[in-house]
Amino acid sequence: MQYPFDPISLSVIHHGQEMGLFKDSHFEQSMGIPLCAEDEQIRDFYERLIFVLSHPTKSQLVVLFINEKENASIIQRESNQKVLQFFSLKKNEALKTFQIHKHLILVVNGTLDPWKLKEKEGVGRARRILGDIALYL
Repeated sequence: MQYPFDPISLSVIHHGQEMGLFKDSHFEQSMGIPLCAEDEQIRDFYERLIFVLSHPTKSQLVVLFINEKENASIIQRESNQKVLQFFSLKKNEALKTFQIHKHLILVVNGTLDPWKLKEKEGVGRARRILGDIALYL
């Protein structure tokens, strides 16, 4: 049985392939972290993530999905834009990668219209998207 990828996951994967981000991607472990309206905690989170990745371990893929619902509040949108700025993503930039030793951090801009979650979707779909991307890579 073939695993059916989520349409957003497929779109992210194809976009990353077009950008040449996933060449020679071989990771021993992965983790996916959904982020929504996390601007107040993002610096501390990132510092802890870098600390963990700075220790010798198996090669890690860390996928961060900055997710937003189509009906997100202004406060959530503004917070997500601050998180995008923290990772130096422009408002319309889809993906960004950071290499930390043998580890890769992939930041996915889920605030873009084709990648936004529907009104009744939430962290469950965000986790599904993260899992799909990790499985592919």
